Amino acid sequence: MTAIILLILLIVGGMMIAQIIFFEISRKKMTSNPSWLLSLDQPFKYNRYLYMIFIAVACFIIGGGGEFGTMEWVLQLVLFVVAIVIADMIVQYLTYIYAKKRCAKALDDAKAMKAYLLNIDPLTEDHNYVLPTLNFDDADVMQYYIKQDTHTAFMGADHGAWLKEHLFNTEALFYIEPYGDSNSAEALFEGTDVTVSKLTQDNRLPFKDERVDVLVNRYANYNKNEIYRVLKKDAITIVVQHGTNHLKELLKLYIPFGIKGVWDAPNCVRTLEETGMTIIDSVDCQNKIIFKTIESLLTYIKKESSDLADINKYISFYLYAYNQIKETGSFELTTHDFMVIAKK
Repeated sequence: MTAIILLILLIVGGMMIAQIIFFEISRKKMTSNPSWLLSLDQPFKYNRYLYMIFIAVACFIIGGGGEFGTMEWVLQLVLFVVAIVIADMIVQYLTYIYAKKRCAKALDDAKAMKAYLLNIDPLTEDHNYVLPTLNFDDADVMQYYIKQDTHTAFMGADHGAWLKEHLFNTEALFYIEPYGDSNSAEALFEGTDVTVSKLTQDNRLPFKDERVDVLVNRYANYNKNEIYRVLKKDAITIVVQHGTNHLKELLKLYIPFGIKGVWDAPNCVRTLEETGMTIIDSVDCQNKIIFKTIESLLTYIKKESSDLADINKYISFYLYAYNQIKETGSFELTTHDFMVIAKK
């Protein structure tokens, strides 16, 4: 029994030193992460039984303790496994206590931040942020190409809101709803000369071949072959899109490992050139939105997604952003927009 106790103490000592070294390395990297700090405040749970039993059995067999298969060998194996599991359990608990005491102040700060976030009034708004200026003006570009005698078609992701603000003086103006129900767009354009339509049942544009002089796509999905089909000879398409990096900090909440592939001006150019179109111009713009308060960040996110505005659901993200604001004075979101102009 004395030998087993000494063995456990020896194992605990060695494992404890290793655990503290590992924890200190992690602490230096993670103390700026409030979610990591809050994880230290969870009740202690030990759930490494099976893992440690496997490690202990493997070590015992490799170490060659006694004659394999004998009762003495089995007894030594059981005692060794028990010693390892008990040692690991003690080490994990002592490390848990050490971690809470070592990070006590930072943990209290993280608790205070979480409490503050969860008590923000959902109706609170702070518009003290500035959207970055694009290095292209799509409205001016469209005004240049959309003439009085052109048949112009728009597709957008906002049910026609942008087009309603920029009604162009042209012979025929169409709005195509790319995402199904066109009732919202029809109500929006009631009393105007804009003809509202939507994609066909097989997701084709609602035009015969070569009927459109200018086709504009603002932030909606599109079929490059359909664009080519409906454009007249020498007609123009203007594509304005968000790139892969647009609001990438928020995208990580849905896709932690990121999106495969890249969507930007060069790749858009390639897709249009594949149809036989000639590129007139392309421009790619990446920038930052800077937020000085967590309330201003929340105000902006509400406009993008009601789901992402759920602080409790995405508390880790909001804790990180709030901590960045407290430590550096601001938090940034990436914007990525591009425009491509092509001619058939």
